[in-house]
Amino acid sequence: MLKKILKNYSVSTRGTTAVEFALVALPFIMMLFGIMETARIVWVKNGVEYAAKETIRYASINSDLTDGEFQTYALSKLGDMQLPDGNISILSDTYTSSGVNFMEMSVSYNVATVYSGLLPFLDFSYNKTFRKPLIE
Repeated sequence: MLKKILKNYSVSTRGTTAVEFALVALPFIMMLFGIMETARIVWVKNGVEYAAKETIRYASINSDLTDGEFQTYALSKLGDMQLPDGNISILSDTYTSSGVNFMEMSVSYNVATVYSGLLPFLDFSYNKTFRKPLIE
């Protein structure tokens, strides 16, 4: 009796499509979400760089900016990216090298991935520094 049940079970092909779909669907969906998350991270990186470059250009012409005006201008350049203000840090400094005054700006953005609840080690910080001579 047991032999007959095992023989019928091993020959039966019912449900193989569902099993194959389950094996293929999860990696496929994870790959799709990975591609979208990578695209979002690149988009955020480019947006933060654009805002920083525009701000350092503006600051090189308007050297009398206060830190508050500097930060406000940088955050306004981020525009419609809808980034949380708490995740971005903008620091500016002026220094002289070989008789030329320079403005240096450092931007740091803490990137939280969509998967941060599941895989917190995927979160990272993006840092970029720009320098531009001051026009006086």
